[in-house]
Amino acid sequence: MLCTLFASVVHADGADGTIDGTYGSVFGRAVVSDFPDAPEPGPYLGAMAVSDSGRTWLFGEYNIIEATASLPIARLDTLTGALDPAFGGGSGLVSSPYPIAGGTWFRDLSAVVQPDGKPLIAGRVRGPGSDRGFVCRLNVAGNFDATFGTDGCVTLRAFAFANERCGIEAIALGSASGGITVVGHCDDVDATALQAFTARYTASGQLDTEYGAGVGVTLPQTSGSALHYLRALQVLDDGRIMAVGSAHRNDQFDIALLRLSNDGTPDPTYGDNGHLLLAVDLAGGFDDIGTGVTVRPGGRVLVMGTAEGSNQNGEVVLWQTSVDGVPDATFGDAGLAFGAEPMETAFESPTQLVAYKARMRLSIDDLGRAVVMGRTGPAAAQNDDVRVFRFTQNGRRDLTFGEAGRGVVDVDNDVSLPGPGASDDIPTFILAQRTRILIGTISVRDSKRHMVTLALTAAHLFRDGFEAEGN
Repeated sequence: MLCTLFASVVHADGADGTIDGTYGSVFGRAVVSDFPDAPEPGPYLGAMAVSDSGRTWLFGEYNIIEATASLPIARLDTLTGALDPAFGGGSGLVSSPYPIAGGTWFRDLSAVVQPDGKPLIAGRVRGPGSDRGFVCRLNVAGNFDATFGTDGCVTLRAFAFANERCGIEAIALGSASGGITVVGHCDDVDATALQAFTARYTASGQLDTEYGAGVGVTLPQTSGSALHYLRALQVLDDGRIMAVGSAHRNDQFDIALLRLSNDGTPDPTYGDNGHLLLAVDLAGGFDDIGTGVTVRPGGRVLVMGTAEGSNQNGEVVLWQTSVDGVPDATFGDAGLAFGAEPMETAFESPTQLVAYKARMRLSIDDLGRAVVMGRTGPAAAQNDDVRVFRFTQNGRRDLTFGEAGRGVVDVDNDVSLPGPGASDDIPTFILAQRTRILIGTISVRDSKRHMVTLALTAAHLFRDGFEAEGN
């Protein structure tokens, strides 16, 4: 349905990667800056999700413990970018108080929309005593769904450590039982240890006793390393789970890719008893971070990550394996492809925890082209912009996309924001379709926070009708 919606607005004469001027009301952007009862300087765009019915949901979060425990929500028409007049009493905006008792700081959000139109959000909440992961379900009106968990939410302890802080990094639907799968990590308050986890909930918000040896939670391990983080996942049609993150070995992080059976145990038919590790080492002993994963029709697995260079700059890396975990020789160079342009790879800054995450994003359109998104590095401009790459199905930079010869689009939202000075634009969400690429960003100008969405055109086919060679 989304592909049909997008196709109706694409202009054949626009180069792929052009900002679609028919979207939004401010130079091809939809800008949301103010929410009911939200403290200034306003929320960041914490998560974004698109429903099958053509609605785009925006969820806000804060980088400090604000004087509110409400969830700011905006709902847009996916086709036009207009605020939905059927939501929030005609305003398209709602602020819904979280029902988690004692919760004071809700952050690191991710979101997905169920087929019935109800959104699910997950993240980390500061509660009495410590941080916990949380999952909440909303009704289509934006209020919390009392039929899920306790008053609409559940909190999670992974029991990785006796005294732990935990947070959920990603959420996905798609298990055979209709369950909800999450991944994240915990840290030991009493030491320096970290541990990744997975968990599965039933549709009513209970931990699924058919997963994780009856407790609904697993603590996956990787041989010869410590699995510290899981940051993204996809649930396959048969309930198996692909998850990606980072494992620590030899004093650095490597990309970790896991496939779990539908009960949460390692899938022995993939890689090294259910996992693979990748050390890119672009500039020597620096960190390689797994940030996105998707499975192509037929089962090939595509991973996105960042290969860190000096001064927290690095490159986008794509890594593709066969269905059983062998590097795919038909993709890139022995299964690896690089963006070959500087990116900002810092995962957080002490001053702006949310805004300066390297929210790398991956999506594949229905022609098999991979679209990846991250932040430009400091050397590229005085302020941060969003950088979007498109790759052909065989892992070459698609040079028909964006600036001639680069296969890249840099998105700067300065023109769409009120006030003087440059803005920092940080990626949050990307959805690639055959004819359009929908993007969500955090944009900050003069300390004021804005949620910005836009669409890039993407209608042109490859030169030979399917695939073009790039560099």
